[in-house]
Amino acid sequence: MIKRIVSLFLVAALANFIFAKQTPLPLWVADIHAVYDDAEYVAELGEGTSEEGAKNDAVSHIASYLQTTVNSQGVSVTSVNGSAYSMNAIKKVTVESSAELFGVEYETFCFKKNKKYYCAAYINREKYWRQVQPTVELKKHSFKKLYDEAEKMNRESEPILARKYFMLSKKAGEDFLNELAMTRLIARELTNIYANDEKNVAEIEKNIRDAENAIAIFVEIRGDYANKVQARVQSLFESAKYSFTGNRKNCSHIMTIEIEPNKTVNNPGTDDEMTSVVPSLTLTLTNPYVKQNLFSFTRKANKGIAYTQEKALERGYNNLCAALENDLLSAFQEKMMEE
Repeated sequence: MIKRIVSLFLVAALANFIFAKQTPLPLWVADIHAVYDDAEYVAELGEGTSEEGAKNDAVSHIASYLQTTVNSQGVSVTSVNGSAYSMNAIKKVTVESSAELFGVEYETFCFKKNKKYYCAAYINREKYWRQVQPTVELKKHSFKKLYDEAEKMNRESEPILARKYFMLSKKAGEDFLNELAMTRLIARELTNIYANDEKNVAEIEKNIRDAENAIAIFVEIRGDYANKVQARVQSLFESAKYSFTGNRKNCSHIMTIEIEPNKTVNNPGTDDEMTSVVPSLTLTLTNPYVKQNLFSFTRKANKGIAYTQEKALERGYNNLCAALENDLLSAFQEKMMEE
């Protein structure tokens, strides 16, 4: 009997010793933000039946946090005049494993009593910023190079090139803000150094409109027939928001158009008289104040043939207008896309 009591006592003492040796749960299991302060970290807790499972669970919570932040906050900046410029190009965060989320560190704990694993996944905001800032700076540089060139063209009273570079800087600005927005979800105040750049992006649309309003092209044309070519050229450019003026003194640019009808009359003075017209066009767009040639274009039309010269001219010039419809504006816009 005494031996049995001693045995039970020893078993109880051993059990008490074993459980007393169980490491208590870390504080971050109960309150992760008490250990990983929100001002310094993005941190989430994960659980699982294995260490890898707990890590993946924690990382998925970080991904959900980032996605929720994007959805609830959006990304917008406000220009000086109060107009909002919203960015809709934010990349969707769909991180599911540690390999897909940049800058994550871990602390794990296994609670042996119930064989449960816990994981604190965290991103140090400042460390993350040091790693991603070069990418943000690269995007900013691409934007600023184009934006500064547009501002330079404005100062030099060159609205067509100002519009060109503002249009080019718009896409670069969107890429910059997109990169900055995703970084800001983690780095917060560290990205505030770009406030002025964000303001510049916000004002691009207004700057494009201002440049368009300053464009006034005066046309000098020789060799047209029934005003066909001038009317077609102006219609094409006006559809792309380039305006024209009849006042040479107040123009911003001069468009010079020279057309050679290249008329040939076969069997003149006979019943078999036939006229062919193959118009060729040369167009230049210049800034008369700085003597700069912005765009040059040449085109030769298909032959127009008729028994009368008037009909041949009409057909030939109609062919030239059709050729301009196909090629002129696209060639000019391609030139405006060159950096």
